[in-house]
Amino acid sequence: PDCNEAYRILPNLDPKDLISAKVQLVDKILDGHFGNGDESINVKADPNNKVVIFGYNLVASEHMFKYMARKSQAIHYKAGDETALLRFRSDPEIKILVADENSLKEGINLQVASRLIRLQTLWTPGSQEQALSRVMRPDPRGQYNRDAINYDWILTLNSIDIAKTARLISKIIDKAKIDEYDNPNWKKVSSKLSSVELLRMNLDL
Repeated sequence: PDCNEAYRILPNLDPKDLISAKVQLVDKILDGHFGNGDESINVKADPNNKVVIFGYNLVASEHMFKYMARKSQAIHYKAGDETALLRFRSDPEIKILVADENSLKEGINLQVASRLIRLQTLWTPGSQEQALSRVMRPDPRGQYNRDAINYDWILTLNSIDIAKTARLISKIIDKAKIDEYDNPNWKKVSSKLSSVELLRMNLDL
């Protein structure tokens, strides 16, 4: 939402109340990542590496970029904006990429980042894996100084986020029963999941 417009309509509201709680949580995660955050949220500091923030659609990514505290260190990618990607990869002052992941073309490499923050839940395992693969690609030449890839998946309690995530996890498990059937590692955990049924999206979920 546009805080200024909403404030004119509802003048008794504090404009800050119209900023998503997810934006405020992401601000805390970024503070932790860059080494000056609140220890209570348990974020591993990795200040030498960059961060990618994915919204599922343009509205989410624009809202994030507009109201984030570290906007001066960030760049907002929109469909086809190769300049934004180049700056994110090469400019040491640009540490955060905010993007609508639906607008990213296949093959885009974001290995320069060591943290991926997801603002929304996707509907399918394939979309989830594609987004992760942009950051979690092999680095055989050792170009990137990353000990680990940190993945923050932000959900809102008592919202559609929970239903979508439950459905997604259910689909991932159901898919693994076929794709990983002969994988010995899968066999070690599959017995614990044998009773898990595929969730259907309905009003009772």
